[in-house]
Amino acid sequence: MRHACFVVVSVAALATASLASAGEETFLYKLDDGSGNVNVGPPSTFDADMLWGNYFQAQSTGRQIFELQVGLGTSYPRDAFNQPLPLTLYLFEDPDNDGDPTNAVPVAETTIIPTVFTQGGFNVAPIPPTIVEGGFFVAANVFARGGVDRPARLDPQPVGGENAWLFYS
Repeated sequence: MRHACFVVVSVAALATASLASAGEETFLYKLDDGSGNVNVGPPSTFDADMLWGNYFQAQSTGRQIFELQVGLGTSYPRDAFNQPLPLTLYLFEDPDNDGDPTNAVPVAETTIIPTVFTQGGFNVAPIPPTIVEGGFFVAANVFARGGVDRPARLDPQPVGGENAWLFYS
């Protein structure tokens, strides 16, 4: 099921090689201003593998992605020892540039143990430098208990377009 919401997943991208050598400037793809104050998770009727993310169009000055960032809700899933569950972050290319994540192709991924769960804070995860062209998705994935865990931080500020989505499985 696809839901339109402004979920907080942002991606930082390294500028083109020529700019990088001249002081390592960065280009930031971002749909979050850090003010997300609503947490989203599966309804109380079921536990779910949760995948949420944002869609971006590659810019000529930011085609090489070297890290992914994600803001998380304060009720992030934890194990029996109260430790945060691993979170997998993905970078997907959109082969037909239609903005629909159902046929996206993974090009990079990393798994982290998140440590930042505050409004305005982001978990940062390096990935192997990956070139993007056209449309691409950045996604976060974790298993969440229905009605208990709300790992996705929602940014209610309008950013234009339906560039965010959420899946439960």
